[in-house]
Parts: sequence; structure tokens; C-alpha cells
Amino acid sequence: MGTVKEITPHPINIIVSTPGMCGGQPRIDGTRMTVKFLSMFAQKFVEGQTENQSDETWTIARICDAFDLNPAQIFAAFAYYYLHKEEIDEQIKEDEKELAEIAEQSREQVKKIKERARQHLSEPDKAG
Repeated sequence: MGTVKEITPHPINIIVSTPGMCGGQPRIDGTRMTVKFLSMFAQKFVEGQTENQSDETWTIARICDAFDLNPAQIFAAFAYYYLHKEEIDEQIKEDEKELAEIAEQSREQVKKIKERARQHLSEPDKAG
């Protein structure tokens, strides 16, 4: 039998979480760029653009340029995303649900304000 070789792990310390920064979400060290945000690019890069996307392709170089990151940071974020995909996708769904609720509340508030403005404008001038 062969001898067992010692394995030396080489951690890549690019993704960090800091309580109180970006809601404690995993992010690229030294930035406020979250893995959750970059996950949309991971999906486009790995799974391909969908038909309803613009003709602009998000290459690694373009992502790096747009967000002042380097390829190692991008690939570390992609790797982290795919290692925690279920959890991050669930957070994204929760965020989308919360955003939809806020949007609906805002629409309702706008309707109420418009109705009050119409009522106010349709009332006869009581000062005269």
C-alpha cells in the first residue's frame, strides 16, 4: 500500500461576513459587494443569458470593470454562491416578496394622495 500523503488545505479568504456591514451578508472582502448581488451574474454567466435579456453579455471582464473587482473575486463569489445556492436563492425570493409588498403599499398611498388632491381641488373655494 502507498503512503498517505498529508493534505494541506489552501483557504481562499476572499468572501467574508461582517455583522453590521451589508446586513451581515457574505461579501467580497474589502468591498460592500455581496455574493447575493453577484449571484445574478453567476446565473447569467454559467447558465447563459435568457432571451429577454439585452444583447449586452456580462463577461467576467465586464463585471470586473463595472464593479472594480478582479477575476479571483468574481469566481470566489460565484463559487460561494453555488456552494450556498439554496440559501441565497431563498433570501432573494424573500427580498423580492418584500419589495413587491412595499411597491403595493406605495401604489395604495399614491392612490389615496391622488384622491385627496382631487377632492381638495373639486371643493368650492371657502375663502371667498
